Amino acid sequence: MHEEVPNIVRLALHLPGMHSVVFDPNDDAAHVLARANRQKTTLIAFFETCATIDVARQYTYQEFPQHFVWNKKDKRWTIRKRGFAIGRLYFANPSAREIFYLRLLLTVVRGPQSFNHLKTVNNIAHPTFKDACLALGLLEDDEEWIQYLEEAAVMCSGFQLRLLFAVILIHCTPTQPQDLWLRFRVNLCDDLLYRLSNEHAIREPTESQIFDFGLFLLDNILHDFNQHLGMFSSMPLWEHNWDNYQRNRFISEHLNWDQNELRNTVDNLISQMNNEQRAAYQDIFNSVTEQYDASLQRSQLWMHVKVHTLKKNMRLEGESEENKRYAQWLLDVGNDVNESKVAIPENMRVSPDLKSLIDAVYYNISVEGICTNQYLKDRIILSSRNDDVDAINRTILNIFPGNKRTYLSSDNVVIEEGADNIGNIYPVEYLNSLNPAGMPPSKLDLKIGCPIILLRNLSPYQGLCNGSRLVVTRLTDHVVEACILC
Repeated sequence: MHEEVPNIVRLALHLPGMHSVVFDPNDDAAHVLARANRQKTTLIAFFETCATIDVARQYTYQEFPQHFVWNKKDKRWTIRKRGFAIGRLYFANPSAREIFYLRLLLTVVRGPQSFNHLKTVNNIAHPTFKDACLALGLLEDDEEWIQYLEEAAVMCSGFQLRLLFAVILIHCTPTQPQDLWLRFRVNLCDDLLYRLSNEHAIREPTESQIFDFGLFLLDNILHDFNQHLGMFSSMPLWEHNWDNYQRNRFISEHLNWDQNELRNTVDNLISQMNNEQRAAYQDIFNSVTEQYDASLQRSQLWMHVKVHTLKKNMRLEGESEENKRYAQWLLDVGNDVNESKVAIPENMRVSPDLKSLIDAVYYNISVEGICTNQYLKDRIILSSRNDDVDAINRTILNIFPGNKRTYLSSDNVVIEEGADNIGNIYPVEYLNSLNPAGMPPSKLDLKIGCPIILLRNLSPYQGLCNGSRLVVTRLTDHVVEACILC
């Protein structure tokens, strides 16, 4: 007796033309080849089903057994009408190379219609499954940072690019940071020709001076993170002493004066003064050079100052009577005044279903152009459970106007020094399924105009606090541009 609940469907995993074929060794080669073409695996049948049935294209290979039934006799998938099954995709070690990358693609790509279709990303057919994984951002590689900087260079100034480059160096550990610098140094330093010539009195700075100054400014940014360029072995170092050029141009020019020439000029002007002018000059000169013990607390101005204390809630001044009553109701609830049971006001109650809640808070959200900053700033739905928050966000995003863009994470196991290498024990799809609190999901869907929250600022010296609300203004394959919601 054997029973298995739920049903497990083993999903074949093989490269093109590399599936297993059962044949009689006495058969001729033509017969064996014809038999191989007729024999279908669950993977080949999956491609054919996605090519012929529209509803099948919304599922990944692993999700397929939940919605389709594998007919072993006919070697084809049919739509599931009852029951439930789980797909088990055979494991592939990273050392297997292409078959590992094939497996990785099958866990994230929905509705592929062939092996070649699986390798096509953004209408670009890639020669290998690894290249397709790189194009989707599923693997860590410097090519990802190249594409990231190429997209950022279109929308960012040199100052912003230097900040981004510093974040890449610190948090993304590129394998060849020098190559990234050499490739994008023109973009990283596109504002320095003006700065050197107009702010630092270098009339015609050379290209080497511009790039050297760029390295100096990049090093200053790294110092904010308690790091420096010398910590990145392949990165070049700045050679010129640029400390004096960090000042304002007018201050630098004022400090670079000839003392002897200026002393002669002052003596000449003093000799031309009359007695009253000379006396006024001496009084002013003495008032600057002499020092007096003084403090703000001992100032005589305080006897003329009247101290005022704040007694009123100015936020409620000019507010409607309804808001004032609501504020008083909140105070009464907090102080347990008059009521043993708290009754939610009728105007705050909505139908318990999710659609009614969304319609009540974000009415007409599907209308193009209605979601202004003020509209989004005045509305929010709070929940105590992260699962409810995710469900509400998915529902609202589907209603939100515009085209959706999906970003996939690149997950791996961090191995501490001296610990056993257990990175290969956990499949990538398992890591993708984890959704810890305070982290974005493995699959992030965004639309232009939708609000987002900054979970962690990798560059805190730029001023944004964790938890800041932003609005998406531009989306590219590797860059999300947003402005502060204010």
